[in-house]
Amino acid sequence: LKAQSVLDVGCGDGRLLNMLRGKVPRLVGVDLVEQAILFARAFNPEMEFFIGDVSEVPGQFQVTTLIEVMEHIPDEEYPEFINKVVEKTSPDGWLVVSVPTTNVRLNRKHYRHYNLSLLQKHLSPAFTIQHHWFLVKQGWTLRLWNRLLQNQMVVVLPGIWRRMVWRLHQRYTYAADANNGRHLIVTAKPNG
Repeated sequence: LKAQSVLDVGCGDGRLLNMLRGKVPRLVGVDLVEQAILFARAFNPEMEFFIGDVSEVPGQFQVTTLIEVMEHIPDEEYPEFINKVVEKTSPDGWLVVSVPTTNVRLNRKHYRHYNLSLLQKHLSPAFTIQHHWFLVKQGWTLRLWNRLLQNQMVVVLPGIWRRMVWRLHQRYTYAADANNGRHLIVTAKPNG
């Protein structure tokens, strides 16, 4: 999106902003959890981080992100939350959202998981979805990758092995569809 500024709402430890370092001039994160912001500041001392509500962050941003955040917002708080997010997104800016899909069992910390129509319904008062993707195809191949890579034996992968596994993941499990995707990603523009 070639943004000059990004606000990561629910930034946690600042991982996304860290990945954007050097690509975007102004990177700002906000999270309600003080411990998360302390980690974010420790790992990214040159970036701005705020503890608290998104409405407390000054200014507007060309890109606002909600990465695995919306499922944590209670239904009764959601309309007010999305209004605060649109206030922080510049009129010509973008919203980037990632949510778990209904193909994934509901986590006890989540209020809901999403399909495209529910996500459109939740965003439509403030944003219009422009593009969407489903990522991480469920199935035996993903279970195999997870078993091979997420165990106590494999801590750091050598470069050649890591590149090979990434290529296989891209080929067999990265791209998905509405029936088997674990994550739904959308880009949206503010209404009006």
